[in-house]
Amino acid sequence: MKKRLLSLFCILALCLSPLPAVAFAADETYLALGDSISTGYVLSEDKIETPFPYQVAKENGFTLTNLAENGETSTSLKGKLPELSNAIAAADVITLTIGGNDMVNALYAYLGEQYAAEYPDQQLTAEQVQQKLMLGDLSFLLFTMDVIDGFAASPQASAAALSFGQNFTEIVSKIKEVNADATLLVTTQYNPYSYLASVNASLPQAQTVSDAFKTGVAFVNNAISAASKQLGFTVVDVYSVFEAAVAAGTNPCCPSYTFPTTINLDFHPNQTGHDLIAQFITAALGRGLPFIDVAEGAWYADAVRYVYENGLMEGTGTAVFSPDTTMTRAMFLTILARYAGVDTSVGDTWYQAGAAWAVETGVSDGTNLDQPLTREQLATMLWRYAQLKDYNVSVGEETNILSFTDAQDVSEWAMSAVQWACGAGVINGTGDGSTLSPQGSASRAEAATMLMRFVPMLQ
Repeated sequence: MKKRLLSLFCILALCLSPLPAVAFAADETYLALGDSISTGYVLSEDKIETPFPYQVAKENGFTLTNLAENGETSTSLKGKLPELSNAIAAADVITLTIGGNDMVNALYAYLGEQYAAEYPDQQLTAEQVQQKLMLGDLSFLLFTMDVIDGFAASPQASAAALSFGQNFTEIVSKIKEVNADATLLVTTQYNPYSYLASVNASLPQAQTVSDAFKTGVAFVNNAISAASKQLGFTVVDVYSVFEAAVAAGTNPCCPSYTFPTTINLDFHPNQTGHDLIAQFITAALGRGLPFIDVAEGAWYADAVRYVYENGLMEGTGTAVFSPDTTMTRAMFLTILARYAGVDTSVGDTWYQAGAAWAVETGVSDGTNLDQPLTREQLATMLWRYAQLKDYNVSVGEETNILSFTDAQDVSEWAMSAVQWACGAGVINGTGDGSTLSPQGSASRAEAATMLMRFVPMLQ
């Protein structure tokens, strides 16, 4: 098993030619630069059907030129920038995936040095290290497992990180010099083994490899982050997006393991990974949602898009909206306060400014802020806010809600608000439509839907 697991490192060395460029008729041109992440290369026979650049082009109506190459490093890309000048100058949008191969090459050098220290009479060059790994040399693979956790602190890793940082800054500076008007988006490197480690606790080798790669890609990502602050380009945080996918139980990369011996350690993104990269690049362009848990076609998708694009609601963390999570009273009154123009970023807690506004205006009494928001409480807050804005709520306050089988569960103090919300179309029935569930907790998806119906009424 170890032999097959550790053959990971021979995977890292393989390179193929890039996919041919595909054009989509459009007014805007899109140039993809970088390595095999952009070409869509994978080791298995199950090829990536639609690499992310082609999805981005199709989704946004761009004309795509894909000049990425498998095995590209920051050094090789920097050297070919002069010949890419015309393509760069003609692009409206440019994406760049680079850095992974810089660290892989440093890994080969590190393994060669460690092997020589252990076996002085067997000096290995980086190319010979690569060959041993490609051939599946079992003794060398086992040796690799013993020393890989020291790679992150090695001189080779440090030198590669320094070199990448310098090269990357020069690459971005040159791109901006040639075309200052293009929108440049750079993707961070990801950890391809997070999912493998998360679902195979009994396979310690997977965690060892995952930990080593996590530290290695941090070198590259830190350099990208630093350069973005200096040079001003958009960073698409693929690392965090993939980690969020793993936390949700989704594998965005090719590695997989089937007990007892079948294992795939190809470090490239799988189709799901390419879909996510495309989605978040499109979101970074302001043309899509940056959430992995809001599927197209979900009953709440339009509502989430509305509240997100109008600044009413944000995600609960990197790449997640948490549509099924219960909305708390603090969350909702903060949303309303923000919509009313209150600066909710001040205060000792994230909800203090919103709570103070809600009490002052009578939208809420400010109690039980950490408790779930019920559907009748949500309706009442909206009803009070509408009155605060001089909206006529008399229309609908007498709506007959007795057709709902649980109408008797509406609290007396909330009756007028719930009747208005039903009459105004802000709240619909739950389940098959026959119940109101007034005492039920409102989810973030439900809150977004009600806001989408409510806000336009005041405009």
